[in-house]
Amino acid sequence: MSGTSFKVHFVPMLKDNYSYFLVDTARREALIIDPAEAQPALEFLENQGISPAEIWLTHHHQDHIGGLDGLLARYPNTPVLCSARDQSRIPQATRSVHDNERLEFAGEQVCVLNVPGHAEGHIAFHFLESGHLFSGDVIFGASCGAVFGETYDEMCDSVTRLSQLPGNTKIWCGHEYTTNNLKFAEAVLGREALTSRQAEHRVPSIPLLMEVEHATNPFMRLETEEVRSYVGKTERREVFKALRKAKDRF
Repeated sequence: MSGTSFKVHFVPMLKDNYSYFLVDTARREALIIDPAEAQPALEFLENQGISPAEIWLTHHHQDHIGGLDGLLARYPNTPVLCSARDQSRIPQATRSVHDNERLEFAGEQVCVLNVPGHAEGHIAFHFLESGHLFSGDVIFGASCGAVFGETYDEMCDSVTRLSQLPGNTKIWCGHEYTTNNLKFAEAVLGREALTSRQAEHRVPSIPLLMEVEHATNPFMRLETEEVRSYVGKTERREVFKALRKAKDRF
């Protein structure tokens, strides 16, 4: 997948994680997003003949930062970026960022988006020209990330915020969950609503396309009769909370 002057590579890690390597071929370096494990990351860099430019982290969960120490042992001067709210949780971080802060990679502007709910310090990275979105564990194919406490309102707002990005936004999420998520989406929205997506579904399912999520992701369709009827609620945040709990039980 091409951006402005880089190519997005994904490397499956752990059970179902994706870690991302945005390779600037001209400079022979990569921006690494959410390295779950060190060894696959080091092997990718070696096979490509490149070095890491920076490491960006969407949140502090171990399955998104587990490769940090191994990478930094091999490349000790690599900058590590995280949310300001996660800096105390990620001691390897060398820089912290805030909501709407602008970053840059390979000549392209990137907007930092605060999207708490799955984790307090969760952020996403939106590449403004190429339309790439690295959403961590906020949006998944036909679903959204888990909520571990009582942060349903925050998660609802975060999913809504990302859903307002353009329909041609390419979503690179943190896990390959789409196959199972489509079953729940079909139960909520009906088989007809999912027919086309089910027929076209392949693994890996990334990048997801925002306009497809608008049509088939129940968590982006909270105002529809199908979703409201499924959970027996009408107020937006109550619908979201009930829907997320139903997904947990499904």
